[in-house]
Amino acid sequence: MWHAVRSINSVAIAVAFFGCYILPLVIIWLIFETARAIVPSVTEGVALYIGLLGIWALFLGPVCAGYLVAKVAKALPLLHGLIVSVIGSALYVMVLVLGANIGGWSLLVVPVLLLAGLFGAWFYRYMSRGTVEL
Repeated sequence: MWHAVRSINSVAIAVAFFGCYILPLVIIWLIFETARAIVPSVTEGVALYIGLLGIWALFLGPVCAGYLVAKVAKALPLLHGLIVSVIGSALYVMVLVLGANIGGWSLLVVPVLLLAGLFGAWFYRYMSRGTVEL
């Protein structure tokens, strides 16, 4: 057990978390705010960016983070994918509870984020080894 704890690469987790959770959300949010400031009457474009933000936040970001952390860490890819997914889930639950004020409904994103991050790590493991080990 201690070998697994010592094998955790915190740099890989930080790179994947900021590169796949924080940075894309900030960029999409800046695009959204810029479009809203330039042409406030165009709601279709703003709705498109909100949709892109939601798709990235719930599906593509966690998969990308799981894949990236597994690729950078090399050792224990599924554990690293799980750790980055738990950190991302905590971030999203905090944002939803504090920002959207939806209470317990915010916990519904946790299974989606955990599974998406684990899928990204598993996909890297599958592509690097060529076989699936259960």
